[in-house]
Amino acid sequence: MKKSADNSWVGNPYKRPNSPYWHIVFEDASGIVRRKSTKTKDKRVAQERLAETLHNVVKTKLGHVDRYAEVRKVPVARLIEDHRDHLETEERAPRYVKGTIRQLRDFVAFAKVTTLPSIQRPDVERFLSDVRRCRSAKTRDHYAGALRSFGRWLERTGRWERDPFHGVRVRTPKRDKHRIFKRVSFRFEEAEELVEAAWARHEAEKHLAGTPRQQCYANGEVVRDRQVLYWFVLTTAFRANECGSIRWEDVTLTGDKPCIRLAGQFTKNGDDAMIPLQGFVIEALRAMRTRRSKTQMLRDQGPVLETDHVFKMPDKVARLVRKDAAFAGLIPQRSPTSRRVDFHALRKSCARILIELKIHPKVIQQVLRHSDIRLTMDLYGELGEDDLFRELPGTFPVPRMFGETA
Repeated sequence: MKKSADNSWVGNPYKRPNSPYWHIVFEDASGIVRRKSTKTKDKRVAQERLAETLHNVVKTKLGHVDRYAEVRKVPVARLIEDHRDHLETEERAPRYVKGTIRQLRDFVAFAKVTTLPSIQRPDVERFLSDVRRCRSAKTRDHYAGALRSFGRWLERTGRWERDPFHGVRVRTPKRDKHRIFKRVSFRFEEAEELVEAAWARHEAEKHLAGTPRQQCYANGEVVRDRQVLYWFVLTTAFRANECGSIRWEDVTLTGDKPCIRLAGQFTKNGDDAMIPLQGFVIEALRAMRTRRSKTQMLRDQGPVLETDHVFKMPDKVARLVRKDAAFAGLIPQRSPTSRRVDFHALRKSCARILIELKIHPKVIQQVLRHSDIRLTMDLYGELGEDDLFRELPGTFPVPRMFGETA
């Protein structure tokens, strides 16, 4: 015989025998008595959920239907996957999509949120503060921008009644003004040392037995390709994303005008780019394509096609440049005003080398594809202190008064 609820359990919320959680009993909109577990051991929380449930029942009786009832139960992880599909449908850059989804998942792991109602503003602020404490203000703003874009997408597509991240500050005022960084620009001799250090570091780390680095550098072809990439950027001033967009059909290695062509959709200023290639870069590209074709034939992948990408841009290429520069002894001391070494420093080095070769400033501006020559000469054409001491002493003629005393 089934026991009566009045005789077995008392109160509302109440506890069932052998259950650690509080339960509630209520009459739904259709008049049926429901008993439901609150999944909590806190009686105050159970009372709040009972009040919320009764309030929803009254709203339902009055004709107010909660159109977000199903979304409240959907895991946030699934909504993030839907957001990724939306970004890919809009043909956003793969790097942007990957970074945005990674930042959203970092927040979910930090705040331990499972559904949209569990997202709380204090958790968002604590997460961004933690990012700012470990990273730069720019990175913190990138995380905030990813959260805001996700929240606006939820509201715009009708998945949620409001943007859960509304009011989150996206831009940090006075962003890292106390941290002043300038990119290093290498002279031609230093550029040679950098490129040679890439292979020397490969040889040194390849012989480190029992280390993870040995597996990363097991294939010397990757390092050879990176050396070609370095010289390509040092002579053409292409950006990282532009290098990753080049295909073999964009490269002309024969004829009177060997050059590299890049469509405007891949350039920063939106204009088509056509830059002449140096002779040694042409030979290096030919050797790289031949070497890559042999490797692919051994793997039964077929030869390199015209539609294949020229450069396989490695992940975190800026870190590789820093490691190679450090191995060559080109990294300055770390300080709040230290000069930064990254992949874009190769583009700046191209401008410095062209200035040292006495190339006309307008030609340098065209190679770097700047709209204003002041940007070319003032920022990218900035010379170092060693240039001052190398060029200036001994250039002035000796005055007569000093010549007579000598």
